[in-house]
Amino acid sequence: MTDQSASPATTGNALTAQRLLKRNTRFLYHDMGWQGLITGGISTFLAIFLVRLGASALLVSLLTSLPALITLALSIPLVPLIERHQNLVRVVTWTRVGSRFCFLLIALVPLVLTGARLHAAPVLIALIWGLSAVFSAATTPAFTAVLAAVVPPRLRPMVNGQRWALFSLVTALSSAAFGRLLDVIPFPWNFQGIFLLSFLAGLVSIFFFDRIRIPPENHTPPPPRATNPLRAIAALARESAGQPAFTAYLLTTFVYRLGLSLPVALFPLYWVDHLHASNTWIGFNTTACYGMLVVAYVAWGRVANRYGYRTVLLWSSFGSSFYPLLTSLVPSPIWMIPVAMVYGTFAAGIDISFFEGLLEASPPEQRASFAAVNASFANLAVLVGPLAGTAVADWLGIRAGFIAAGGLCLAGTALFYVLASGGGRREPQLARAE
Repeated sequence: MTDQSASPATTGNALTAQRLLKRNTRFLYHDMGWQGLITGGISTFLAIFLVRLGASALLVSLLTSLPALITLALSIPLVPLIERHQNLVRVVTWTRVGSRFCFLLIALVPLVLTGARLHAAPVLIALIWGLSAVFSAATTPAFTAVLAAVVPPRLRPMVNGQRWALFSLVTALSSAAFGRLLDVIPFPWNFQGIFLLSFLAGLVSIFFFDRIRIPPENHTPPPPRATNPLRAIAALARESAGQPAFTAYLLTTFVYRLGLSLPVALFPLYWVDHLHASNTWIGFNTTACYGMLVVAYVAWGRVANRYGYRTVLLWSSFGSSFYPLLTSLVPSPIWMIPVAMVYGTFAAGIDISFFEGLLEASPPEQRASFAAVNASFANLAVLVGPLAGTAVADWLGIRAGFIAAGGLCLAGTALFYVLASGGGRREPQLARAE
């Protein structure tokens, strides 16, 4: 008896889809690898540059809070424009071009503000960094929709785990090398060179990402959307409020992100002013964190595939809570390394479970919209957290800021458990990943 369950056309389409999946996945890996150079460069050392220029704690916190404020203001109003665009890959490409050119502008600042005028550089750099967020506000929701469209749900934990493992490996190696370069090249040209390399790496990552193609069957038409920004915000608020799983996700992740954001401006100040760490030690600190992430992303990705991402969420959020608590006990630069390794072990699980939780709680045809709402809440936490952290540090001391951050993260973990965020039960809680 002949098996006619699969026609040649069906088989050919399946093979074509498989080849497209492999091709897209390969470009996602290339894109993520080059982004590792950006994180090992400008993302790691920009705040250190400002501290070495004599910037205040408030100004250092603005490196995080100002982009968060801009993203918070723009994410949702930009959604109608993003959803109407037929090529979301190209949206990501061009918005990334804008943000990457901000890296170049930052690298050129010491050429413009020379001599005595260099003291004004921190303010200008913070403003340029905020400008990059104008472009990133559109990049984030568009990228989330692209990734959801090109990688099937059953493969996402594995692919994301491998992407982030590659990213972490490149970041770990580059941050150590960059840290050493910063200590052997005269200031401020050392930081300029690192920021310029980050700009070039950003252009290469854009080249690879732009070659991704979304399968035709995954082009989901967006729902009708008001073009007026205020009406768009109101419509999104109604839609997201009507999704109890998404509401639970927003509440729980907001509390935890607030705890993670609280000490962001305190870390570089503590390393430079209290521990007197060199750029080399700070580079090694990033290397230790991302070196652990290389293994942890793969491990947590497998745990998520086997047990669901709720298990990953609970264990990783609990473990990450101890990073700021342990940092407050660090007496010298060498102890930064094991503490960073603790964070790297658990941070990978946070990335995987938060991303899967967002996709699970969002309707497929509105992922760009719900990703924008999520980005707004995430950036609200990033806006408030560093400012609150510096206020606590000014009032009670820098170590008290770390302790407050750890306590808030533990409270967030408790909310994940109580509200069943991350899967395990059906609405109004998040459903377990298939």
